[in-house]
Amino acid sequence: MMKIICYGSCHGLGGAEKTVRTLLAEMSKRGHEVYIVSKQKVDDISIISPEKLWQIADRNSVIYTAKTPVYPLWLEAKKRGIRTVHEYLTSVTRFPRLRTLPKPDYIVFNSNWTRLQYPKIKSSTVINPLIDLSEYKITETNKHYIGMINPCRYKGSDIVKCLSEKFPDDTFSLGGGWKLWYYPIKIPATKNVIWNGYDIDMNKFYSELDILIVPSHSESYGRVIIEAMYFNCAVIASNVGGIPEAMGDGGYLVNNYLNCADWEKALTEVKNNLGHYKSIAKQRVNKYDYEDNVDKWEKVFIGDFQ
Repeated sequence: MMKIICYGSCHGLGGAEKTVRTLLAEMSKRGHEVYIVSKQKVDDISIISPEKLWQIADRNSVIYTAKTPVYPLWLEAKKRGIRTVHEYLTSVTRFPRLRTLPKPDYIVFNSNWTRLQYPKIKSSTVINPLIDLSEYKITETNKHYIGMINPCRYKGSDIVKCLSEKFPDDTFSLGGGWKLWYYPIKIPATKNVIWNGYDIDMNKFYSELDILIVPSHSESYGRVIIEAMYFNCAVIASNVGGIPEAMGDGGYLVNNYLNCADWEKALTEVKNNLGHYKSIAKQRVNKYDYEDNVDKWEKVFIGDFQ
């Protein structure tokens, strides 16, 4: 059994943070000794202070970092002969300097698109985000909303504003967000828009949707696509970054994703053929193999990189 020590990216409401917590919980279930370097409790996982990191870590350990690069940590671990694994969960083109800075021993990219941003890195693999669909419960409802998660400008809030004006007879349900000052939430003032707040009941939110729109300017994968498909939602998303990998052939991809007219066309098409788009979404989500992704991660942690 391995000693897995996670440094950073465990807190917060975002999909990346949820992916990290899910991974650590699964490794703990499989008998590995799991720690999080934190001063704040995270689920039922043991926490250690940053000062005790090097007291706990040994040559039977692997230090796991995610999302944000931690160069000094990687360098110190290398000096001590401790393996490091980093997971890129973000649209890494926002961090161009990473290409020239020190790297961990092994890198896990969350999509093939993300990996393509670093073609010279050989010690790497692709594992799609861990999305434990068994945690979700579909509830009966008479709502038929069109939904969007995290309506900030970077995620395409201008598109949902435009669509809410173009489709006044539909109700647009918005919810969730990062609570970051540099990505402020933008709620359209149109009367057919519901703002559910930052902390939402995901089961209720997804169950009330017929369609999820994902008009992001960039995504490294797009886990909300898989989640929505599980709830029998049709999905329309930007054809950008790792989104096509998450979508597969299970939805409608908008090529000119900054153009509202193209989104209007897409939404009209999906509304007029809702049964078809829900059907292909269900087929797509049934192909998502959670346990296989957990198995791949365990092999990475124990050093079986093949």
